[in-house]
Amino acid sequence: MIQGRTSAQATESLHSNERNIILSSATSIDLSFEHEIAHSLEDAISRLSDYKQFFIIGGETIFRQSMELADEMVLTHVEVEVEGDAYFPKFDQSEWKAHLLSRHETDQDHAYAFEVIRWVRA
Repeated sequence: MIQGRTSAQATESLHSNERNIILSSATSIDLSFEHEIAHSLEDAISRLSDYKQFFIIGGETIFRQSMELADEMVLTHVEVEVEGDAYFPKFDQSEWKAHLLSRHETDQDHAYAFEVIRWVRA
């Protein structure tokens, strides 16, 4: 996984049991999981050259930097309007083909309905 420092330090941050590469200008970051620090997206991606697939999981700046490099995206669309200060970048949907992976209605475990959509570059 590749993610930015702010995302990695979030209270409920995600991490992998394999490799976690954090993009940051810092030389060290105190996190509760094993990680490597890369100082650029290119450096992070080169460290994963042995992997067939890896995930970029945020935040907004990292998503913006990587949009042109992506050939596939898996996005969760939650059916709720909320205030926020970070957003997934807008993208031209005509350049992508959408595949609905799953839909979940509101239930005891989910306050909002949501869909998981796989986007493949056309």
